[in-house]
Amino acid sequence: MTKSKLTTKNICKITTEAFIDKNELGSSDKEKLRNFITALDNDGEISYLNASKILYPESDKKAESNIRAFRKRIQTAAKLASVEYEICVSANRKGGNENRKLWISAGSKLISEAFNTVSYNPHYDPDEYVDNAASDIDEIEANKKKPTVTIFISYSHQDENQRYNLVKDLKDSFGNTPYNITFLEDKNILIGEKWDNKIREMLDECDYGLLLISPHFLESEYIKNVEIPELEKKGLLPIGLSKTDFSKLKKVGIEKFQVFTFGDTNKIFYEQTGEDLRDPFIDKLIKHIINRIKSDIDENNKKDEDIDTTMNNQHIYFLDDKNYSREEYLEIKGKYKDFGYKKLPTKEEVTPLKSRNIILKELENWQSNIKRPPVFALLGD
Repeated sequence: MTKSKLTTKNICKITTEAFIDKNELGSSDKEKLRNFITALDNDGEISYLNASKILYPESDKKAESNIRAFRKRIQTAAKLASVEYEICVSANRKGGNENRKLWISAGSKLISEAFNTVSYNPHYDPDEYVDNAASDIDEIEANKKKPTVTIFISYSHQDENQRYNLVKDLKDSFGNTPYNITFLEDKNILIGEKWDNKIREMLDECDYGLLLISPHFLESEYIKNVEIPELEKKGLLPIGLSKTDFSKLKKVGIEKFQVFTFGDTNKIFYEQTGEDLRDPFIDKLIKHIINRIKSDIDENNKKDEDIDTTMNNQHIYFLDDKNYSREEYLEIKGKYKDFGYKKLPTKEEVTPLKSRNIILKELENWQSNIKRPPVFALLGD
């Protein structure tokens, strides 16, 4: 599922009450969340500075860490309630916390539930809702149309705690970007599924691979022999997770790729970031990832423009076709494009229903892939 930014105070209020009704938050956090929603502007945003004054007016020095902890409790409650709801924060730190924004993002399931039961909600203002409902839905639909970028998380299981924290921080901050970012990782594999098959499916589906570099990562044979060769075909996003001797990157064949660390002179790895550097590390990392995605999209568009090979004055000679007439040949005009292909299971191998589901999944993957060819063709009998 993909979360959408809630773009008016009204829809934030309605959706938040639906979330609070799940009863996964303590009474203190419920009160804090309602105070937070009340302080939002009409666009559903609030400055980091004002949010800290409202949520934790008595502890200015610890406001940033308190807000981070509050956001984590909200996300934990959402996970327990099996819905998507979170407080997001902008990556841009220019101008300090006064210009930094917070807002609410929620999944379509919770939004639909909130709107379907809105007339029974004591916090619902029907007049305010009528004025804003159309624009709310338009904004949510617009967010759904953002290109989807799928990122596979490649890491060593011995770095599980650091992996969890890093991915959590990324998910918290990726909301306000031009793309819907989704993550694929082995944590998505269900009980009883063949993990090797599922990982290979994820590698085939993803657009990029987020490599969490650590000494343990460099010792993994599976990462070296399975994950990296496939991810090189997509796009590598190497990150310094924990302190590592970069001269050993050749162990897994990535010594030629730029690895992200924080700091211009001294390399600062994610595990070395304390409370003061954690958010700047994540903000800068997100900026680098977004710039990489934009660069790849621009490059792909340029390739499409460069491949303008017209096929004028070319003839196809069917040497074995006695009915072929050169005089009746029509010139072929257009652009050449290498589409590639994927063979699907035959009707003898799968049931018609499963075949249909496979085709729909392929079509969905093509539609959401930022690197997709311009045409999707389904050929067969």
